[in-house]
Amino acid sequence: VKEGLYYDGSNEFVAKIVKGWPETYRVYTTFGSGGGSGGRSGGAGSDVRATPWLPTGDSKTGIPFLLNSAPDVTYRRVWAHNDEDDEHVALDIAFPSDRYHNTDKPLYMILHGLNGGSSEEYVREFVWRRINEGSTCVVMVARGLMDTPVLGWNVFHGARTSDVHVASGLLRKTLGN
Repeated sequence: VKEGLYYDGSNEFVAKIVKGWPETYRVYTTFGSGGGSGGRSGGAGSDVRATPWLPTGDSKTGIPFLLNSAPDVTYRRVWAHNDEDDEHVALDIAFPSDRYHNTDKPLYMILHGLNGGSSEEYVREFVWRRINEGSTCVVMVARGLMDTPVLGWNVFHGARTSDVHVASGLLRKTLGN
């Protein structure tokens, strides 16, 4: 299969997105053409090459965190109450070294995805870098993950947005815009 982005050109919406999306940002090649575009995408004209011994996107994402450990991060756990179903959502907050939220720096709310939580290597790596820049990071732990209790029948569901709404509202009210 030749590298590239495959899509249905008859879908006008998708075709419009692809047309406005430069190829250098959507192609990742195992063969650098040596043109030296200066970009980091690995696309046409780039000296950046893919790692040939990591053949899939999943392996390129996961292997670095299996081979290298992320620094430990200290979190403070708080709970946000969701009135919709009377459940609570865990928020693990990491502050910069001075232990205060700096309103001049970004506040990052991290949604870890389908697995893990704030202890996952890729989450800790991101959080560690941001707090060392002086930012505050909040990881919303999905219901039932990291051994958080679920009192009713509404366990984790990726399409439930009410937990994110409640968590972000609490952060805005507590830490400001």
